[in-house]
Amino acid sequence: MKDNSNNEIWVFLSHSNKDYEKVRQVRNLLEEQSLRPLMFFLHCLDDDDEIDSLIRREIDCRTRFILCDSENARNSHWVQKEVEYIKSQNRICETIDLSMDINEIFAHLQEFINKTRIFISYNREQLQLAKSVYERLVQYDFSVYIDTFWDFSKDYHQNYNDALRFLEDSVVKTNGYVVAIMDERILSGSSSSRYEITKAIRDNKSLGKEAPNIIPFVTQDSLLRLIEKDEELFPLTACNIQSLEWVDKEQRSDEILKRIVTQLMAPGSIKVQADNFCRQSKIEEARFLYRLLPENGNKSVLTSESGLFFVNTDGIVQRFEPSEDNPIVDDVSDNQATHTSKSIRTMIIPKGVKGFVSSFMRGVRVLERFELPQGLQSIGNTSSDFMNEANCVFADCVLPTVKLPDSLQEIGDFAFGHTHIEALYIPEGLKSPYGRQFKDSRIGTLYLPKAWEGKAYLKENGALEAPFINFGEERGWLCWPSTKIEELKFY
Repeated sequence: MKDNSNNEIWVFLSHSNKDYEKVRQVRNLLEEQSLRPLMFFLHCLDDDDEIDSLIRREIDCRTRFILCDSENARNSHWVQKEVEYIKSQNRICETIDLSMDINEIFAHLQEFINKTRIFISYNREQLQLAKSVYERLVQYDFSVYIDTFWDFSKDYHQNYNDALRFLEDSVVKTNGYVVAIMDERILSGSSSSRYEITKAIRDNKSLGKEAPNIIPFVTQDSLLRLIEKDEELFPLTACNIQSLEWVDKEQRSDEILKRIVTQLMAPGSIKVQADNFCRQSKIEEARFLYRLLPENGNKSVLTSESGLFFVNTDGIVQRFEPSEDNPIVDDVSDNQATHTSKSIRTMIIPKGVKGFVSSFMRGVRVLERFELPQGLQSIGNTSSDFMNEANCVFADCVLPTVKLPDSLQEIGDFAFGHTHIEALYIPEGLKSPYGRQFKDSRIGTLYLPKAWEGKAYLKENGALEAPFINFGEERGWLCWPSTKIEELKFY
């Protein structure tokens, strides 16, 4: 087992000096777990401006904070200023209530500590990629663990009990994370990574967690559907599995780091880490992080009444977390004609989203409202190969009314494949509405622009044809031979 548990993970403790004895116990526990707590007793300074400047500079280069909350802390001018400044910088400040029993305080601290822990699970064919992720991630404020005991010159007889013990005690049972890099061997019973991941899934389930604390990646798009059909691995679908097939191998480490960082770090902490890399002359890593920051004031987390949408700097949704009153649940519909496995009440995409990660919402039934924002530019990619998983953004879904916005520039192959849509509105400005986008779909009412009336019609079998609407040599005529439409209207 290779780890960086002695990595200097600094933790800024915001506290009142009047609580010294209890805060000292907090400090001691953090140090015993190899973290580096910072406590300030600035009796040597009597200039308020100098104290304020010193503390702000210290906060500006840290990513992890704990407020030791108490009546003394609430009455402390300095503590309140520190917490206000930390939150103003878009960073997270954990709160420990010092009035709790010391065992409760320690339990809360242990949860905080384990949020810094990451276990990398992979099969030996992905060793170089896993090592690259490890070597970069250890430079961040995380304790990262990777199993590298095996000898590749010999037959594989790995005894990974130590890895599984750490996985259970220090990650799964707490709030650490498993980063899973999966190739086709994940489907094999002899896969070490499968053993680790299925154990993590089982242990999470035994603790009552709805979704395992796993950040999953696959090297091939085809694995997405195979994992959905795998009884043991199916819970991974709740973790938004990300495909790396269409990412250049040299860029895969970047893609994995991007997902981890944006999922586990607040934007303010990402900026601090980038600034720290600059000071250490690690310019390439700093540039990588700066590119993850939202530009022009845009947020990296966009919200709607449906939930939280985590986007990169290009406005591409990487991950979705539903709101409490809009959970994703198992689809109990008995309609065998659909391919849905989950359902959700609403899917309202917020303004600011420009596109989606592959298979963003595949196999979901939306019960009430489905809304796409103005400003959305793409749903999949028309330049990708036919039936590419990267284009299956809303494939195998059941959707109510879908209004494609005027801003939409392209829809990829099979973006709405095998999808049932109650009513669909196509904008006139969309220059690529060709049949493969809605392959084998079922549409109740299709609404086309008024300008196309008399040029488009339904055939007897419900297929759409429009021989007088030409979108150029590349895309050809408006023709959906495999899409079944019940009614055609113009608006």
